[in-house]
Amino acid sequence: MFVYFWDRFQRFETPALSVWENGTYFHLKPTVGYRIKDEWDINLSVGVDYIGELILQNNNALNFQTKTFTNSWNPNFSLGIDYRPSDWISYHIGYSYGSTLTYLENVPRKRQFNYGFRIAPFYKSPFGILRNLRIELVAINGYFSDIDTKQSFPIPIFPYFYWQWQSD
Repeated sequence: MFVYFWDRFQRFETPALSVWENGTYFHLKPTVGYRIKDEWDINLSVGVDYIGELILQNNNALNFQTKTFTNSWNPNFSLGIDYRPSDWISYHIGYSYGSTLTYLENVPRKRQFNYGFRIAPFYKSPFGILRNLRIELVAINGYFSDIDTKQSFPIPIFPYFYWQWQSD
């Protein structure tokens, strides 16, 4: 992934932290998946990011901190396990270090622990737009050591909608 931000852009803001980005952002994270057993899969990815400028801010008034990354290269990796007992539901757990493309995204050197489940509510539909719809409910727990703060959504209610197309 390559993105160029022409001006400072606020990536996200939570009660715990704020993140702004400016300039070039490059993310490379090849992923390998392996089926352990019939319903169990393991996924591993290792990559690197380049950040033109990223500003992290701890929003806690008692521990207010800011960290700026400029022209920095940062490693990233993820390890995930999923259990798929049927065609319409799967359960997931994962740990990531560094930038991720979802949830508390594009922040280097963060540690993130996620768990939740995904459903395919219309997987038997004759219409592709419905058949390929996925709804993921996930718990997100991120720790940002550079500004000594964490952001958690500990119950898997954070919704993530997407379409998962596959070739036959």
